[in-house]
Amino acid sequence: MSEISREEFENFFKYFKGESHQSQAVGILYDSIDRSLLDGDSEWIRVYRKPPEPQEPVAHFLMELKRSASLLRGLFEIRQGSKRLLSVAATSGINPHQGPGDWSIKGAGPIPPFSGIRIDLDPLYLPQKGIEGNFYKILPFSFANGRGDFGVHFDANVPGTAGCIAILFRMDWAKTEGVFERLREQGFKTIPLSVSYGSSPVPAPSATPVQAPLSSLELALKSAKTTGASARTAAQDGLKSGGVASSRQLAQTDVARVRANLQNVTAGAKAYDLPVALVAAIASRESRVGNVLDANGWGDRGNGYGHMQVDKRYHAVDTSQGPGGAAHYRQACGIYASYLDQVAKKHPSWSMSDRIRGALVAYNSGMSNVQSIERADVGTTGGDYSADVIARAQYYQTVFTS
Repeated sequence: MSEISREEFENFFKYFKGESHQSQAVGILYDSIDRSLLDGDSEWIRVYRKPPEPQEPVAHFLMELKRSASLLRGLFEIRQGSKRLLSVAATSGINPHQGPGDWSIKGAGPIPPFSGIRIDLDPLYLPQKGIEGNFYKILPFSFANGRGDFGVHFDANVPGTAGCIAILFRMDWAKTEGVFERLREQGFKTIPLSVSYGSSPVPAPSATPVQAPLSSLELALKSAKTTGASARTAAQDGLKSGGVASSRQLAQTDVARVRANLQNVTAGAKAYDLPVALVAAIASRESRVGNVLDANGWGDRGNGYGHMQVDKRYHAVDTSQGPGGAAHYRQACGIYASYLDQVAKKHPSWSMSDRIRGALVAYNSGMSNVQSIERADVGTTGGDYSADVIARAQYYQTVFTS
């Protein structure tokens, strides 16, 4: 009789159910095996009892940059050790800005080929045109060359991206999200991403992506203590209780509208050196970024105009570019900035975080109500105006850059 192969031997134990031939084989092996191998501290037993941690997967985006009459295609892959988990068609940038060096073109060029990038596997749902689904942030959100706000998403409706990595086909996107979900189940929150462009004579940027330096206002906003929304404010969206978590949920609901108006939000913020996140948070609180205004852009029983609700009773309202236009955002930001200056003069000992809070109170209910930090929101709408806006802004600081 010829000797059976290892594979034939393994078949004795497949789908072990304690059948007689299996039990007999196990008994013979147990009796004849070297006893040292049965020691509970043996290496193979330790590995069996505590398998090694799964190797960190790595994502790769590869595309050849060139001048072309049509949108370029590349590959988005994920590997875990020697195993390839995913390989799908993808693109970044928009034609005709996919040539060598175009990664420096804001809003049109492909993602820069920096090192040190990671994909956040916890998605944001964005219904806006061009994404219309889950958006996986690429971290950090701000790059050393001034670009940022990138992510991985499905290429919906409009071919190409403003710099994100877009998966081109619906079936491939389903595969991609399936892989992301399995990796989350394995405990991975983020995975590294490498970006490389073949046949490019232009040297890639050598700097590692860094978070853009924060201004004193941004730092103060980030560190400000807050209790978040009141239960009354949270009830707008059917939330059962108030607090910071509710503010963040309210802000997240408005993310798509902020993105749709981000250019004008940013224009207003930049005009007065304000944090983009703070301006977005005021618009979220005042009008849900325009979602609760009437057809002509008015709210507050016809007294407040635009996303940031400039009150016609106290200001000559600029309606020239509409309720979400750059002119409106610049006017509203100018009003808030003037309150910052007034609060600084009225309370020179207050910290920058307290001045931000005080200016928010003034923006909502006037300078006369800015008396003390301890009772800052007494008299404001909902009794929580500054606390809620600050919590929303801190959420937006994780989503948008200034």
